[in-house]
Amino acid sequence: MFDLHLGEGVDALVHWLTQNLAPLFDGVSDVLDWIISSFTFLFTTIPFYIIILIVALAAWKIAGKGVAIFAILGLVLVESMGLWSEMMQTLSLVTTSTLIAVGVGIPLGIWMSRNQTLNKIMRPILDFMQTMPAFVYLIPSNIFLWSW
Repeated sequence: MFDLHLGEGVDALVHWLTQNLAPLFDGVSDVLDWIISSFTFLFTTIPFYIIILIVALAAWKIAGKGVAIFAILGLVLVESMGLWSEMMQTLSLVTTSTLIAVGVGIPLGIWMSRNQTLNKIMRPILDFMQTMPAFVYLIPSNIFLWSW
């Protein structure tokens, strides 16, 4: 058969990106770190019982009394295991990623609906990404993280 030497090309590209775009990556990392840290500070500053109350009221309003009771029990369990801070850090990551996804996705979707050229370019990319497992998207971020 034939050998594509794909690994060498990818290594060269990663090396070039980390050497030439390091300030951009550092800036993005600093902004994301600030946003995540801000959410973590906010979520850990609010007493756990107030967050439990807010979640319970939202669950009751949206899904009913049974879900609200289950939410209370689950959150009390997390607090009693001493994992509240870790859960708030995870909530900060999820909140940040959701805001970024919505902030990018909605304008891009509107733009795609109004521009057929962009739609024809993006549609196959999005279809391909939809078939990939979510953890595959993390591989390039790990490459950049560990190559610095």
